[in-house]
Amino acid sequence: MSITKNCILLLFVFSLMSASQAQENMMRIMSFNIRFANPGDGAHAWKHRKNFVADVIEYNNAAIIGVQEALEGQVHELDSMLINHEWFGVGREDGKNKGEFNPVFYNSHRFELLKNNTFWLSETPSRPGSMGWDAACPRIVTWARFKDKTNGQHFYLFNTHFDHQGTIARLRSAEIIIDSIQAIAGNYPAILTGDFNSLRRSGPYQHLTHWDNAAGLRDSQEVAEEGPYGPNTTYIGFEADFSKDMVIDYIFVNKKINVHRHVVVDDRRGENYPSDHLPVLTEIYFKK
Repeated sequence: MSITKNCILLLFVFSLMSASQAQENMMRIMSFNIRFANPGDGAHAWKHRKNFVADVIEYNNAAIIGVQEALEGQVHELDSMLINHEWFGVGREDGKNKGEFNPVFYNSHRFELLKNNTFWLSETPSRPGSMGWDAACPRIVTWARFKDKTNGQHFYLFNTHFDHQGTIARLRSAEIIIDSIQAIAGNYPAILTGDFNSLRRSGPYQHLTHWDNAAGLRDSQEVAEEGPYGPNTTYIGFEADFSKDMVIDYIFVNKKINVHRHVVVDDRRGENYPSDHLPVLTEIYFKK
């Protein structure tokens, strides 16, 4: 065999090994607004949807899930159904159990939780229940430092839900998050999940994805090797109508992370959906 053929063979074997290693290190991250348990939702009330929500997470093999709009009872019910996952988070009203949570569920067989905390999207981020600017509700960011047991890699995940009314609050929230990710995660890989109540053309989205933002964030859909797959909307209001063009749920990653695949998950049973938002799923792996 010639030297040239030897080189080609070695490159082919190396590429297979690299692909195999990347596959082993792959993880699926989900952002999922599960809709708060509103008894006025009738046929879409939480009691009719909770098993479906858990099934969507399990079926899509999500290793870490940033959840939005969960009340304490919903968090505990999900915890009882997701047997391979543990969770952390606090209620936004008092930093304990009052109001909506942004809980993070994670596969405890694969990940070790090293540290976690919460801050408020306001002028006083450390004060529980504080509201910022023109926001209608207190808004929080739940974050953690993890260790991936398969490769020893440390990384950070941030999960949030921007205000639905406050235009200034959403913009200021984006600014706080950029600064906080830079300060907390530093040079480590970082992921940001959430319902941002912001379209791609909006100021908050543009701030989060500007090419020189301090945290180095990118929309996972825009940098994915495969996709995007699924509808071009994430808010559907429980309706099987994908013409809304209402993408407001995102997963952002910094420059330490590669995105293999990006999907807006439209799992349904007949015409029924697990929530008024479609979950967003991103398959990622760490850069060397």
